[in-house]
Amino acid sequence: MRKGTHLKITYKVSKFYNLPKNLEEILLKAVIYPDENRDKKINYRKGYFHVTNENHHRVDPEKIINYIFKARLEYLAKNYEYSMVNLGIALHYIQDRCMVSGTLHDERENKILNFKISEEAINRGKKEEINLFSDLKNILYQIKPYKSPEKIIYNACYYSSLVLKAVLNTNPPPKELLEMYEKYREKYSQEIIPLIITVIVLTLVFSLFFKNLFIILIGTIIVLSITGFKDKEVEENLSWYGIERGSPKS
Repeated sequence: MRKGTHLKITYKVSKFYNLPKNLEEILLKAVIYPDENRDKKINYRKGYFHVTNENHHRVDPEKIINYIFKARLEYLAKNYEYSMVNLGIALHYIQDRCMVSGTLHDERENKILNFKISEEAINRGKKEEINLFSDLKNILYQIKPYKSPEKIIYNACYYSSLVLKAVLNTNPPPKELLEMYEKYREKYSQEIIPLIITVIVLTLVFSLFFKNLFIILIGTIIVLSITGFKDKEVEENLSWYGIERGSPKS
């Protein structure tokens, strides 16, 4: 997708959300940053290393999701400028993933450059309620590339609007997340803590019986690994609203 198309889509979306002028400018700079500073990809073929530019149309969704997650965390921390930087880069990759690469790529890019931005798609993204980060991730994994200029523009506008709204969300944590939080704490207190105590007791018993301090070392490693237990999906959804494990629900 041409820089001009990225800028047109992102500018229109930012106006729908009334971004302050300074943040809008940062977002617009960030959305074309990946084209001005191409990421490199290292391939190994036939005994040689080959360094090529990364294809933005085939960027791993996890890379996009990581930028979005960083944008959200920076926003919650009131580091709004850094939030816009990460968000802009994420929007670039999202918009590029809406378009196929390969044959007639340049011709297709030139066509969509002159297409009207879809306000209908932006409105649709603005109206949708995405309460959990895990739900947003599932949606982003479903992005499909198209050849049709109309579909490319529509989807790029829709997903850009959806993501911008999610990152800027100021609503309180939804009820379903608080319920998930309680189950998470309950599981930790009812399953993990008793398991830790059991391991400690068995470690002490066996170390005394066999008179081997190495058993204590093994037991310590096991306990540390258990205490580090995390449910990634729950942790991410909690962090999306600024809630850390063990913190108050408010």
